[in-house]
Amino acid sequence: MKQKPNDQTKQSGIEAVAEMLGLMEKEDRERILKNISEQDPGLVKKIKDQIFCFDHLSKLSTKDMQILMKEIPFSKWALALRGASDQMKQAVFASISSRKKEMLQEEIDILGKQLQSVVHAVQLEIVEKAIELNEAKKINIFEKVTE
Repeated sequence: MKQKPNDQTKQSGIEAVAEMLGLMEKEDRERILKNISEQDPGLVKKIKDQIFCFDHLSKLSTKDMQILMKEIPFSKWALALRGASDQMKQAVFASISSRKKEMLQEEIDILGKQLQSVVHAVQLEIVEKAIELNEAKKINIFEKVTE
């Protein structure tokens, strides 16, 4: 008797597909996602959300993090870090001078509580910029990303 997959099985399958797609060349990844979207557009969104997320940026080299940070306004970094893991915060703070670190921490503290949707939107904007820089070969977002 064939068992119906539960939500956990579906999620781990999405994560596995996302991991494989994340390692592919952009053209191949886009072709596969286009084929999937013809069958199930909702599934493509779930896969894309798993391919690369904000916390993956914590694995960037210091040099690549600095390049990315120059492309995003400081205020957006403060907002994005409101909902970030400690590992992500440490990666960002390690990439900037102690003076900038203090300024960023102050801005994070001043912001106070924020809507999760607002924080997530800014994090997504930063991830999209990272992907854009990766495609332009200015940074490498996949080199150190291993989970």
